[in-house]
Amino acid sequence: MKKARKYLFIFLFLSLCLYLLVSCIFGQGGYFYNRSLRNILRSLQYRSDKLQSDIQVLQQKSEELETEEGLRNTALNLGYYIEGDSVYVFSTSGLQTESYEYVTVEEAQPFRAFSKGICILISVSASLIITALVWFADTIKKSRSFDEDDDTISYPD
Repeated sequence: MKKARKYLFIFLFLSLCLYLLVSCIFGQGGYFYNRSLRNILRSLQYRSDKLQSDIQVLQQKSEELETEEGLRNTALNLGYYIEGDSVYVFSTSGLQTESYEYVTVEEAQPFRAFSKGICILISVSASLIITALVWFADTIKKSRSFDEDDDTISYPD
C-alpha cells in the first residue's frame, strides 16, 4: 500500500508540474502564443503608422491643390505645359521597360495555442511513462538486492 501511494504521489506531482510547464510554453497565454501576439501587434502598429503618414501626405497635397501655385505644379507634373515653354518629346520605342512585381508581406499568423485538454493529455501521458520507468527501475533494483542477499554462489555446469 505504501508503494502504491508513492507511485500515485509521483504520478500526480509530475502531472501537475508537466501541465504547468506545457501550458506556460504552448498553452493559451503561454510563451509562444504571447510572442506571436507581440509580432502581430508590431505589424499592426507599423501598418497604422504607415497609414497615418499616407493621410498626412494626402492632406498636404489637398492643401496644395487649393492654391494657384499648387494647381500649376500639378498640371506641369501631369504633362501640361504653359505657353512659351519649350516642349521636348523623347522616343521610348528602343527602351526596355521593367515589369515591377509588388511583393506583399503576409500578415503574421497567430500561434495556435494548445487547448487545456491537450495540455492535460500531454502531461498525464508523460507522467504515466515517467512513473512506469520509476516503477520499473525500482523493481530491477529490488531484484538485484535479492540476488545479492543470497550467500550461495551457483556456477553453471
